Amino acid sequence: MPARACSTVGSTGVHMRAVTSDAVHLNTEGTGYVICLPVPNLVTQVQTNMAATLNIDWALSLAEDLMSEVGKAPSHADMVARIDGWMARSHPGALVYHPYISEAGERGPFVNADARASLVGLNAGHRFPDVIRAVIEGLGMAARDCYAAMGDMPRELRLTGGAARSAALRRVLAAALNTPVRVSAREEAGAAGCAMMAAVAIGAYDTMDACIADWTTPLLNSPEPPDPDLVPIYDRLFTNYRHARSGLAPVWDGLAAARHAQGA
Repeated sequence: MPARACSTVGSTGVHMRAVTSDAVHLNTEGTGYVICLPVPNLVTQVQTNMAATLNIDWALSLAEDLMSEVGKAPSHADMVARIDGWMARSHPGALVYHPYISEAGERGPFVNADARASLVGLNAGHRFPDVIRAVIEGLGMAARDCYAAMGDMPRELRLTGGAARSAALRRVLAAALNTPVRVSAREEAGAAGCAMMAAVAIGAYDTMDACIADWTTPLLNSPEPPDPDLVPIYDRLFTNYRHARSGLAPVWDGLAAARHAQGA
């Protein structure tokens, strides 16, 4: 089991774990990729889902559009600030949301350009907070889906990206993966990683561990443990998420055929 992993949850979702080259897990879909590191026999295994916070932006834009019709259009920042409150007024695991909102479909942990987002399980009692929760839980399920394609769940998840600022999202991710989450205060973590590898490669640091001690460790917040009440709920949700994903593939094919026939 990998000790630690890192996810960047921004417009897209990038999920990574460092493993020895003989421990790379090959999934049945044949997806993901591997990045060599400037450390002997160590690589980064990566899965990326096409859209992460773009799903939240889409859901919030629905409300923004409706409110603008009556002359009370809030700013996007105002809407984002309400997310944690909406999460508190909704029930976990009630709906299944697949975060395939990109028009390019999905690329991780499966590749299907025709995959599309879906919301499963609605009834007349559900309201906007339930939809927001489902969308955010969908990001947690997508992250778990990606890590499952790389092997076991990590023992610790380090989180970067704009979504890391949301306590509600961190709570969902911790429970979805059943692992503590630590936020990194490092801005532009991807660029920093490139600079760290270059620094080791040119000899500015003798080892990657020495570079990590300066560049990474001081910027890590305390671990946030998974909520034990949420873990079994999200285990069941993930099972439903995967079942629905498999069942929807023919629907995606049919919708793609319809778009093609209409010239869309």
